[in-house]
Amino acid sequence: MSKALVYVSTAFAHINEPLIEEKPYVPIANWQEMIDIAEKLDEHTLNIFTAKCLGYAPNTYIFSKNLSEGIIHDYSSSLPCAIIRPSIVTPALKEPIPGWLDNIYGPIGLFIGGGKGLIRVACCTKSVNQNAVPVDIVIKAILVTAWKLGLTKYAKKQIY
Repeated sequence: MSKALVYVSTAFAHINEPLIEEKPYVPIANWQEMIDIAEKLDEHTLNIFTAKCLGYAPNTYIFSKNLSEGIIHDYSSSLPCAIIRPSIVTPALKEPIPGWLDNIYGPIGLFIGGGKGLIRVACCTKSVNQNAVPVDIVIKAILVTAWKLGLTKYAKKQIY
């Protein structure tokens, strides 16, 4: 039986990069040191430290996704690993039914609010394109990646 690990990150984990390629990137910080610091500091000090250690990351979600990719890369020598980096995940294109979603987080809440007429005005820039992908496409990419990794003969330090 083949084993594989597919980690779902985000296309925004490396926002300082102008183009995100299919390769590992150097994390913002050392993930092991961050765990040690988080375990040793009290909550008040940790809140102050958080604001200083985020670096270029706009929030802890992006920061943690960035560090997590480093963990995957570091442990990829013992297990075939892949990192999937979808952008904003939107309702389903086709499966299980068109428009299916199971949450109203982030931009989806804005879309629903606009569709219901609750949000009538938004400040937007014409030159910015929406960077989104339907959830069923993301799920298919995860499944195909896991299947492909499971079939591929494993070589040390292989990461996609």
